Amino acid sequence: MRTGVIAKKLGMTRLFLEDGRQVPVTVLHLDNLQVIDQRTADRDGYVAVQLGAGEAKAKRVSAPLRGHFAKAGVAPKRKVAEFRVSEDNLVAVGEEIVADHYFAGQFVDSTGQCQDPGKVFKGKKMAGHLGAVRVTTQNLQVVKTDSDRGLIMVKGSVPGSKGGWVVVKDAVKKALPENLITPAATRSKLKEAQRIAEEAAAAAAAEEEAARAEAARLAAEQEAAALAEAEASIAADKEAADANADKTEELDPAPESKDDSAEGEDK
Repeated sequence: MRTGVIAKKLGMTRLFLEDGRQVPVTVLHLDNLQVIDQRTADRDGYVAVQLGAGEAKAKRVSAPLRGHFAKAGVAPKRKVAEFRVSEDNLVAVGEEIVADHYFAGQFVDSTGQCQDPGKVFKGKKMAGHLGAVRVTTQNLQVVKTDSDRGLIMVKGSVPGSKGGWVVVKDAVKKALPENLITPAATRSKLKEAQRIAEEAAAAAAAEEEAARAEAARLAAEQEAAALAEAEASIAADKEAADANADKTEELDPAPESKDDSAEGEDK
């Protein structure tokens, strides 16, 4: 069992899928969601992580909470919640959880503040308290996530008002996917993955450039070899032609001049 997240409900919109269908989604925002404390079985009797989201002015936070946030090394938070986890899914204090904690197609449960039932039943003795009930909607499907902006888009409606805080967890009535990120998708892991991807891209670019340079070198060598071979062939042909010309001159006698032939006739 891994931790859930605290998200702010931004409202609803629609997304268009690749096949052209439009899906109504609720947009949830992870606002600087960080781990502020751990609960361990040896010290506290149970295992959990305490998360804080949003930003709060220090003067509006009580002194004990300011000390609690300072001990964790994080800024004062607007909303704090605890999530029970297994011992192998504890997250380090100070880590920031990002939207990649969930992925498209996964099912989640969302809990938020709701007005229920939203009306006064006939015959109810007045005055009564209305609303202020926390409701959990189960098996909501994640349509899309955006880790850069910290957005999780969930199919359908989520309990709570616009701008309110909701809690999102892995669906308890659905089998957990095998490709879940455990213990959590954190900012440090995202940066590490980006660094590895950049290094791999740089290495691939360097290999491609080296292969291009090697191909250019081989082409230049082949061109130079072909040019040298052509020049050698031309020189050999020229030498052969000169040799043939010399042999022809040696074999053919010189022709007699007309004056010599005329003198012979007079004699």
